[in-house]
Amino acid sequence: MAGLKVRAFMKHGKKATRATPSSLPTSSLSITQEQINRYAQLSNDFNPLHVDVEFAGKSIFGGTIAHGTIPLACLLHSLAALCGEPWLKGAHVSVKFIAPARPGNVITAQGKLSGQTADQDGIRAVYDVSCQNQQGQSIIVGTAEIAL
Repeated sequence: MAGLKVRAFMKHGKKATRATPSSLPTSSLSITQEQINRYAQLSNDFNPLHVDVEFAGKSIFGGTIAHGTIPLACLLHSLAALCGEPWLKGAHVSVKFIAPARPGNVITAQGKLSGQTADQDGIRAVYDVSCQNQQGQSIIVGTAEIAL
């Protein structure tokens, strides 16, 4: 299997192998102003850069921008798709928000395996992760470390 690193573990007293995926499943999310407004209500974050079209239009952003956790949710969905619930118990995600996500953007999350380590608790895989808009501009970049 090209592109996969293989790790060994014991199962029922016999040695078995399991491949560490070389990439995260991709996940996409379309951002709308309505979604941003609903998130503002949920989070009680009514910063006018998110919800006031006229105010945000006069800002350096030239329009409203999504709360950072909206595109981040797209990345978290990819992590959950890779390993299900176990990632919630032992994942470490470190990201930078490098550009705003805007209404009308389609955000795609992805990740590539950059390393793995083994300890007494098992295998931990490290992925370089990112979210891009439909023009390929990076919105979020970082790393995710996951217990597999």
